[in-house]
Amino acid sequence: MSRKKDHCPCCGLDKSRGYYKTDKELFFFTFNWVGGGFNQEYAKTQAQAIRQAESGTLKVDKHTINKCTESEMKSWYRSGWLATI
Repeated sequence: MSRKKDHCPCCGLDKSRGYYKTDKELFFFTFNWVGGGFNQEYAKTQAQAIRQAESGTLKVDKHTINKCTESEMKSWYRSGWLATI
Protein backbone atom coordinates (compact mmCIF):
# COMPACT_ATOMS: atom_id res chain seq x y z
CA MET A 1 0.00 0.00 0.00
CA SER A 2 1.53 3.32 -1.00
CA ARG A 3 1.40 6.35 1.23
CA LYS A 4 0.41 9.84 0.27
CA LYS A 5 3.15 12.41 -0.33
CA ASP A 6 2.44 14.12 3.00
CA HIS A 7 3.19 10.91 4.95
CA CYS A 8 6.62 9.72 6.04
CA PRO A 9 7.35 6.41 4.25
CA CYS A 10 8.91 4.80 7.33
CA CYS A 11 6.71 5.80 10.29
CA GLY A 12 3.40 7.15 8.93
CA LEU A 13 3.82 10.68 10.32
CA ASP A 14 1.26 12.99 8.75
CA LYS A 15 3.71 15.75 7.76
CA SER A 16 0.99 18.17 6.73
CA ARG A 17 -0.19 18.58 10.34
CA GLY A 18 2.54 16.87 12.32
CA TYR A 19 0.26 14.11 13.63
CA TYR A 20 0.93 10.38 13.56
CA LYS A 21 -1.42 8.51 11.19
CA THR A 22 -1.54 4.79 10.41
CA ASP A 23 -1.87 3.21 6.94
CA LYS A 24 -5.60 2.93 7.64
CA GLU A 25 -5.80 6.71 8.14
CA LEU A 26 -6.27 6.45 11.92
CA PHE A 27 -4.85 9.04 14.31
CA PHE A 28 -3.53 8.25 17.81
CA PHE A 29 -5.53 9.91 20.62
CA THR A 30 -4.73 9.88 24.35
CA PHE A 31 -7.13 10.91 27.13
CA ASN A 32 -7.97 10.68 30.82
CA TRP A 33 -11.06 9.06 32.30
CA VAL A 34 -13.45 11.10 34.43
CA GLY A 35 -12.60 9.99 37.97
CA GLY A 36 -9.01 8.97 37.17
CA GLY A 37 -6.97 6.78 34.88
CA PHE A 38 -5.95 7.17 31.24
CA ASN A 39 -6.07 5.34 27.93
CA GLN A 40 -5.59 5.70 24.17
CA GLU A 41 -7.52 5.02 20.97
CA TYR A 42 -6.77 4.90 17.25
CA ALA A 43 -9.55 6.66 15.33
CA LYS A 44 -10.22 8.91 12.33
CA THR A 45 -11.74 11.70 14.43
CA GLN A 46 -11.82 12.82 18.03
CA ALA A 47 -15.56 12.05 18.23
CA GLN A 48 -14.96 8.51 16.96
CA ALA A 49 -12.17 8.00 19.54
CA ILE A 50 -14.56 9.05 22.33
CA ARG A 51 -17.34 6.74 21.04
CA GLN A 52 -14.93 3.81 20.82
CA ALA A 53 -13.56 4.42 24.31
CA GLU A 54 -16.74 4.99 26.26
CA SER A 55 -18.49 1.87 27.44
CA GLY A 56 -20.60 1.18 30.48
CA THR A 57 -19.64 3.45 33.35
CA LEU A 58 -16.32 4.73 31.92
CA LYS A 59 -16.50 8.27 30.54
CA VAL A 60 -13.78 10.20 28.72
CA ASP A 61 -12.80 13.57 30.19
CA LYS A 62 -13.27 15.48 26.95
CA HIS A 63 -10.98 18.32 28.10
CA THR A 64 -7.99 15.96 28.18
CA ILE A 65 -8.20 14.29 24.75
CA ASN A 66 -5.05 14.83 22.68
CA LYS A 67 -4.30 14.01 19.03
CA CYS A 68 -0.66 12.92 19.18
CA THR A 69 2.40 13.54 17.08
CA GLU A 70 4.82 10.68 16.44
CA SER A 71 7.10 11.71 19.33
CA GLU A 72 4.13 11.97 21.72
CA MET A 73 2.94 8.49 20.68
CA LYS A 74 6.42 7.00 21.20
CA SER A 75 6.67 8.70 24.60
CA TRP A 76 3.24 7.31 25.55
CA TYR A 77 4.28 3.74 24.76
CA ARG A 78 7.73 4.18 26.34
CA SER A 79 6.25 5.38 29.64
CA GLY A 80 3.80 2.46 29.64
CA TRP A 81 6.64 0.02 29.08
CA LEU A 82 8.75 1.60 31.85
CA ALA A 83 5.85 1.23 34.28
CA THR A 84 6.04 -2.56 33.82
CA ILE A 85 9.69 -3.00 34.83
